[in-house]
Amino acid sequence: TFIFQTHKIDEFESRLGHLTSLLDGFRRSFTYIQDYVNIYGLKIWQEEFSRIVNYNVEQECNQFLKKKVFDWQSTYQSEAIPIPKFASVDNSVNFIGRLASELLLHTSVVRTTYLDQMSGWFDPQGRELVGMKTFALMMRSVGVFGVTGLDKLLCFMMVRDLGNLLLRTKQMLTKTNGAKVLRSLASNLNPTSSLPTSEKVYDASLRATSSLKLWSFIAGAISSIGQKQLLRRQISSLLKSSCKLDSNMLFSALDTLNKSLLTDIRAHYRSPETKPYPNENNPLLSELAKYLEHTGIHEPFIKIYITTDPIEDFAVLVFLLLISQLPKFKYNAHLGVLMPTNAKKGYDITPFTVGIITLLKQFHSINTQKFLAYLGQYVRSNLASLQNKDKQKETDYPVEVINVLLWLEEFCKFAPASRKEIEGYVPSYIFDHFSHCLLYTSPSPRDRQKS
Repeated sequence: TFIFQTHKIDEFESRLGHLTSLLDGFRRSFTYIQDYVNIYGLKIWQEEFSRIVNYNVEQECNQFLKKKVFDWQSTYQSEAIPIPKFASVDNSVNFIGRLASELLLHTSVVRTTYLDQMSGWFDPQGRELVGMKTFALMMRSVGVFGVTGLDKLLCFMMVRDLGNLLLRTKQMLTKTNGAKVLRSLASNLNPTSSLPTSEKVYDASLRATSSLKLWSFIAGAISSIGQKQLLRRQISSLLKSSCKLDSNMLFSALDTLNKSLLTDIRAHYRSPETKPYPNENNPLLSELAKYLEHTGIHEPFIKIYITTDPIEDFAVLVFLLLISQLPKFKYNAHLGVLMPTNAKKGYDITPFTVGIITLLKQFHSINTQKFLAYLGQYVRSNLASLQNKDKQKETDYPVEVINVLLWLEEFCKFAPASRKEIEGYVPSYIFDHFSHCLLYTSPSPRDRQKS
């Protein structure tokens, strides 16, 4: 069923619809026959269907593991009722891989735009390609087990992408003068509470690293990671709403247990001597995590996916990456997001933002604080330079500052971070004046009609 020929969204949805009707027929047959033969037909269907889906997810994830799980080691395979293996028709092992590949294709960061207000991906003509309707269709077709398996596969892909990104970044910095440029810029910008001697240090650092092709590589890799994170958040939202409707008591019990455990863990860090942490042999946390992931009670954006050695001047690296990419975007007042100025060579800003948040979460929180401090210093430096050039006339913010402030608002929304945290680096009056400027510089509906 999941063999796609045209790779268009209409074919994708029609395949999901066909699978929904097919599996629904099987399920109703099991439910119908259970009264005649006096067996739990629906229970058998659910157990066997989950076993088949979980086995295929396990086999698909094998390509990301150093230690493979063979058939005879799988907890889902059975000698009495073996699950058949079919030959692969593309780069994927089975239908779960093909489903993930097709979903990633239709949410491409190059060809689509993600609108958080609509919770969907749109093409340049304004047509919704993937949204809540698509995910609801997936839930009806492959069920909770298939959707959670898809989420697990996306997680494995993201771990691979993060590892490759950090490995190649380290190699490019050590083989070139990139590390030296970062070290020099960090010394020029510190301390971040004051302004640099000249705002030209930013342009000089970007020019020094432009020949390395470092920023285009990192931006592409980060956008791909952000794309998978947005899909995982959409899946989490779908599972959470489904669990609330179908089994509200289970959802409430798990949510309460999760909150109480988090309270106990915080109490442990405040007083480790009197509030001990659960023993390593205690399965409570690991078992609860499985239930939470199946019910969508988790935050994909703030999870730690890999452990890595610290990178010197990592905050400066992420800061330079951001200011090298933001000039490629322009605010679209109609959609309320930053859009690429060159539609053919650009990419979506939201996955890029989420990718940066995910990357920062893999390192110590001090790197995030330094990164925000560098951004605040960049904004203040540009405004001070503008004021020095024209002391008599009050001018609007330059495009560089507006783009950074808009990006920080997106950062607050997805991180999640409060506005007060950002105001520790960018004064509140700058944001207030920025909103006022944006209100008057953005075209009104009447102006758009005239044009």
